Amino acid sequence: MKQIQATKVKRLCKTHNTITVNGMFPGPTLEIKNGDTLEVQVVNKARYNLTIHW
Repeated sequence: MKQIQATKVKRLCKTHNTITVNGMFPGPTLEIKNGDTLEVQVVNKARYNLTIHW
């Protein structure tokens, strides 16, 4: 299960919230072979609606 959430990230000496997937930005790499079946469950814990692109 993938969890979408705002995570505090420090970049260039500033801390701000970034939307992450399982705490990662960019999100994890999915390695799928031709013919495989994939089902992804996503829980949005972020404050706003969002769209996942593949």
